[in-house]
Amino acid sequence: MHRNCRTHPDNFCYVCGLFCVKSQRQPITNQLKNIYKLYFQCPLGDQDKSWAPHVICTSCSSGLRGWLNKRKVQCHLQYPWSGGAQKNHLDDCYFCLIDIAGFSAKNKHALVCPDLDSARRPILHDISLPIPIPKPQQIKIGSDMVEDVHADSTDANYVPEDELLEPQTFTQGVLNDLVRDLDLSKDKAELLASRLKQKNLLDKDVLVSHYRKRNFDLAQYYTTDGPLCYCNDIEGLYANLIQEHSSSDWCLFIDSSKRSL
Repeated sequence: MHRNCRTHPDNFCYVCGLFCVKSQRQPITNQLKNIYKLYFQCPLGDQDKSWAPHVICTSCSSGLRGWLNKRKVQCHLQYPWSGGAQKNHLDDCYFCLIDIAGFSAKNKHALVCPDLDSARRPILHDISLPIPIPKPQQIKIGSDMVEDVHADSTDANYVPEDELLEPQTFTQGVLNDLVRDLDLSKDKAELLASRLKQKNLLDKDVLVSHYRKRNFDLAQYYTTDGPLCYCNDIEGLYANLIQEHSSSDWCLFIDSSKRSL
């Protein structure tokens, strides 16, 4: 049962078994269940089990739909990820053996997924296992199943596929994080914000001029005296940065600085 698992199963895709961040998770609709059965020639089950993932990643969702519609983006799995009830949580639990802490959409591919008795990794297509070609009757069945998408719109977790393709605008906080990660100067940060605004990729309340005074809140904790600049309120500075202030750490820093002089 997932209660004892290190990581909740719904952090992983039921089809490929890979970790997917929240923005990449989709509910498993009746349409996807039917396409899954057509593609893999087996039903998509275990949705009533607590140990099984109950989501599908956007990549697998697009791949299965693309296969049925003969698009360029298709599923490349010959056999999907397959899971079962774990014998224990020590060495036979897929979700306990994968630590997703610190991983994001950018670096999640570095995660190593185990191959266990209770959870088998998927097998990719190759020359000996080519991608199946959907038959005309399967394509017709797929087009008839489009109605299932609208039927699931009453689900609180349902997100329309078209909505997932819409551009997501930057909030002030998200943009600030990006500027910090890129280590941009004030001028370059303002230039980036200006370009994003031209493309309508910013929320309405985001200020392009925000970065002109981005150090305004911290400037009050410093005093300039001729060529010297020093902090006049260490406790206030740490409180503003939401950091714990340890005077002993500062003493060690000052002592080591003196030795280096």
